[in-house]
Amino acid sequence: MLPRFKLLIPKTLEEAVQELSGGEATVVAGGTRVLLMTYMHVMRPEVLLSIRRLGLDFIQFKGDRIEVGANVTLSQLVGHDEVRGKFPLLHASASQVADPSIRNKATVVGNVVNAVPYSSLVPAFLLMEGEATIRGPKGQRVVRAVDFFKGPLETAQGQDELVTSLSFKKLEGRGSFTEFRNDSELPVMNVAVWKFPNGRVSVAFTGLTPVPTLMELGTLGDDFRTCFREVRTQLQDKFSDQAMDDLRAGAEYRLHLASVLTARMLTEVS
Repeated sequence: MLPRFKLLIPKTLEEAVQELSGGEATVVAGGTRVLLMTYMHVMRPEVLLSIRRLGLDFIQFKGDRIEVGANVTLSQLVGHDEVRGKFPLLHASASQVADPSIRNKATVVGNVVNAVPYSSLVPAFLLMEGEATIRGPKGQRVVRAVDFFKGPLETAQGQDELVTSLSFKKLEGRGSFTEFRNDSELPVMNVAVWKFPNGRVSVAFTGLTPVPTLMELGTLGDDFRTCFREVRTQLQDKFSDQAMDDLRAGAEYRLHLASVLTARMLTEVS
């Protein structure tokens, strides 16, 4: 049974920010994470602030970028033809989150800003030069994806601030996304790779280190074995002392898994 809570439904962004200034309210859009964490007794919110009436259910295309409002669900994004055609990495990432029943409720922004170590959209957010638009008592500011994540469940968003939208840049070249699960219902690791027309490769991970990771790999060999060796060497050099080590997977396993998945995906897109 859920604990009793107070529900706030502001009608303007100004009203929402004012309600958040007290530091007691928890923002909900789809509410999937809040419900899960509450059932697991990880959190016990006393005040919930719904953003459903703030007009944040938009998908806009501006030049080479797409902007997604905080109330847009994963299903709405996946079902958008222009997203599928122009932003294939974002579309692929969103379409693999959980199952249709979850995607119908969970939001794109929520999947990113919750900053859980297994978030599916965060690798694409990093690779696609993502930006978060944040509204707070001091006005509006924009934070780059590479500066947004501070640690597990920690971001640049203040307690009295609201992320109103995320934007992603259209990339030239080819890429791929995959998530890896073992016996758990949640992914152990998510990986997004992108190979640019000049041969340069970028890769982003969740589940490798406590903070989401973006890495430039340079130009790699096209066959799997060569690519694997080169990727493994670079990951080992950079993350051997940072890789997560917990009950779900050890550090050495995560480094090996990241290398295999990255090499396999790059071989497919080459």
